[in-house]
Amino acid sequence: MKKRAAKLLKEGGIFAFGLSEKEHGADIYATDMILSPQENDSFRANGSKYYIGNGNQAALVSVFGRREDTNEYVFFVDESQHKNYELVQNVVSSQNYVAEFRLNDYPVHIKQLFTDAYTRLTAMKLFAERATDYVRVASSEDRRYLLFTPMVKMKVTTQGEEVINELWDVIAAKGFEKNMYFETAVKDIRALPKLEGTVHVNMALILKFMPNYFFNSAGFDEVLPQREPRNDDFLFHQGATKGLGKTWFHDYQKIYDQFDLPNVNRLKKQIRLLKLMLMTAKPNEEQQKDFDFLLNLGELFTLVVYGQLILENAQIQSLDDALVDQIFDVFVRDFSK
Repeated sequence: MKKRAAKLLKEGGIFAFGLSEKEHGADIYATDMILSPQENDSFRANGSKYYIGNGNQAALVSVFGRREDTNEYVFFVDESQHKNYELVQNVVSSQNYVAEFRLNDYPVHIKQLFTDAYTRLTAMKLFAERATDYVRVASSEDRRYLLFTPMVKMKVTTQGEEVINELWDVIAAKGFEKNMYFETAVKDIRALPKLEGTVHVNMALILKFMPNYFFNSAGFDEVLPQREPRNDDFLFHQGATKGLGKTWFHDYQKIYDQFDLPNVNRLKKQIRLLKLMLMTAKPNEEQQKDFDFLLNLGELFTLVVYGQLILENAQIQSLDDALVDQIFDVFVRDFSK
């Protein structure tokens, strides 16, 4: 919320602070702004605030209230343009708008970080499991695993760091307490992206595959889940690592087009814009030597590949559409960054 407030402030937004009430003034112990818990672990806010500057146009309103179930005092955030935010009146005869507003069953969803952490973790498992299938079917003609395995080492492990960071924001100070697993996790999770191959090394490798991945797809038989016990001979006879730019891939669009979900469709639009950029504004010689530029370009590319294998595995496992769409909600925001 702080990041969102900073963005809105930068864009010229104004803000409001909802504490006072008509009957109680600023007596916080007597507040009638009540948050009622719902079955889905969100809350509904009901009550009025009075004498609130900017209450008519504020991008965000920080509101003081009380939980109905525990009587704990809380702050929460609402938007003055939300349909459940009722602007009652300007309580002064002045151009300066000092608002009375009322919240009518205003939804407060409070678990975004926890939800993001869960979906990131689910996505990590889906991708790594599917990447293993491509390792097991690999041959001298099918070297797609050379893109997918460094992504497990780089993308999956850095996502693990994100999961821990988001959980830490949820549990806050408890993350520092002794005799907890979390204390170990926050230290050890940092090791994986660094010990398994630093991000910039793997990114340089991954970018070699981008032209063929986007523009020169080849026909491959569908890869089924590889779970049976057998001797994977090719693992020990992979041959030379040269010629990475000549590795062929199946068309990523095929699996994307089999999912008609809001956030999958949003990412598809973002991918089209990335491809358009590569076609009309191909990185010049200077940009190709600028690793800051390449790291950001690589992050966008890896999200496309990441989403592809996750959708493949989601289809194999008949994953619930709501969970798939929530995973891609995270990806859309990551791409936008």
